[in-house]
Amino acid sequence: MTSTSDRSSTSADRPGDAPDDVLAATHRSEWGRLVSLLVARTRRLDLVEDALAEAFARAAARWPVDGVPANPAGWLYTTAHRQVLGRLRGEAVAGRKAALLAVRPGWAAPAEPGDELPDERLHLILLCCHPALPVESRSALALRLVIGTSTEQIARLFLVPTPTMAARITRAKKKIAAAGIPLGAPAADELAGRLDEGQLAQVNSTLASRAAPR
Repeated sequence: MTSTSDRSSTSADRPGDAPDDVLAATHRSEWGRLVSLLVARTRRLDLVEDALAEAFARAAARWPVDGVPANPAGWLYTTAHRQVLGRLRGEAVAGRKAALLAVRPGWAAPAEPGDELPDERLHLILLCCHPALPVESRSALALRLVIGTSTEQIARLFLVPTPTMAARITRAKKKIAAAGIPLGAPAADELAGRLDEGQLAQVNSTLASRAAPR
């Protein structure tokens, strides 16, 4: 797990890199962090992926012309967040009431980020590992949300047709909202149902380090 404090500089920090290279490097290193932060702030798992994909598409068109921003991840976050807000306004006008992602009591979404974006990937990984989700969907959902692996690639990994995998991932996301599976660190007695012993020790260590006073 990479934190904002120990994350190494991306290729965006090197001014000589081409915009396409910076964008590709940012996708590899930041996709999961951006998805998790957007989900934590908006509670709309159903909108975040499309909004972030649109932000990357806009970056691919604009960065070669306008130049790479000083904070590529921040630019992508802001652009995607505006996309989600636009969709929410449209839903409000249409009177649609979409299911929101549940959050654990006492858990607060990150504050509006400044130059540094918080890292909520651990909560997103644990959300994908919830025992209410079918076993065959958990790894696929984590690959899609946390790493940004394409549905086509995931389908090849699982040796199933792409439409089958797309439907599996969509059902898992709908299940999260419909079942009220909450975002936020699970209670200690819930972790064992999602992780093996090695993973459990690592997660507990990470959560403890985050809770420690700085």
